[in-house]
Parts: sequence; structure tokens; C-alpha cells
Amino acid sequence: MNSYPIKRGHKLDNDRIRELLGEWFPGDVKVEDGKFVIGYKSLKRMEAWMDGKSLCVTTESDMDADLGDVSDTNSRFRRFLDSATGFTAKQRVKRMKKESGS
Repeated sequence: MNSYPIKRGHKLDNDRIRELLGEWFPGDVKVEDGKFVIGYKSLKRMEAWMDGKSLCVTTESDMDADLGDVSDTNSRFRRFLDSATGFTAKQRVKRMKKESGS
């Protein structure tokens, strides 16, 4: 599981998570045990939910997916995180390094 902090002033709630998942990953967004669940190309399964002020995400990859599907899925996943957290990939990496003391 990965936990992503939400940028101050950026509003994220369950309705918004569901909306963003549907926007970036076409298909059905299911709800299981309070978590939003999708499957898309090289993602066999992805779960997303709020835990306090953080977005939590677990993923299970399809190791047999072709390179084009992997590339498309990774791009969509990064854009989903950008939209959901309010931070760019570069900002997320910088924050993670700062929090880990690197």
C-alpha cells in the first residue's frame, strides 16, 4: 500500500476519488469494503480510499501485459495521482525523500 498526502487547500473526498477513477480509467468503478476498486489494462486490480488526509492506493499488476498497455496504464496512474493529490510526480518524489530523511 502507498499513502499519498493531499496538497493543502486541495479538496479530495470519496465522490471526487470515484469521479477521477472513472475519468482516468474507463470502466466500472466498484466499491468493496469502503474502497474504490478498478481494473484497467496492466492493472489487474487497484484499490483507492481516503485515510485521514491521505489517499491510500494498492495495486496488483498484470505481469503478462504488453508494453503499450503498461505505458498507457502508468501514464494514467500518474495523471490520476496528480489530479487526486494536487501534487505533480516531481513534487511527490521530493516530499517522499524529505519525509524519509534522504
